[in-house]
Amino acid sequence: MQKSIDLLYIGNNRLPSEKADGLYVMKLCEAFAAQGVNVILLVPKRINRIHEDPFFYYGVKKKFSVRFVPSFDLLFFSKAPVFIMKLFFLAQAVTFGIAAAFFAKRWMVSGALGPAQKIIISHEPYSLFFLSFFFRSP
Repeated sequence: MQKSIDLLYIGNNRLPSEKADGLYVMKLCEAFAAQGVNVILLVPKRINRIHEDPFFYYGVKKKFSVRFVPSFDLLFFSKAPVFIMKLFFLAQAVTFGIAAAFFAKRWMVSGALGPAQKIIISHEPYSLFFLSFFFRSP
């Protein structure tokens, strides 16, 4: 019996977004799902002017799920001084990293889909940092 593959992609992206990184992440997850991988895209719940469904907005097939976790989001104050914006970004990235790590820990131990090879992919340094406290290599 061949094990299925479950993939958790952690991205600190506002979805949907007018920026290219949102399209990139959605298309990447769509491509993994097209290969038979069970994909969950984990992103922060953020304040957003765009209220459309991310799948419809990007024209992506709904073959994977998008989950939102909380993060401290003050990035909509775009007129704040640069050093304040950097602090807002740091607060958002760290709180998302913590929430993502706890979500990933619960996801790794859950067996809802039966026996599967579970893989986590992320380019987010704070998420990976906090995940390192839960998962250690032998």
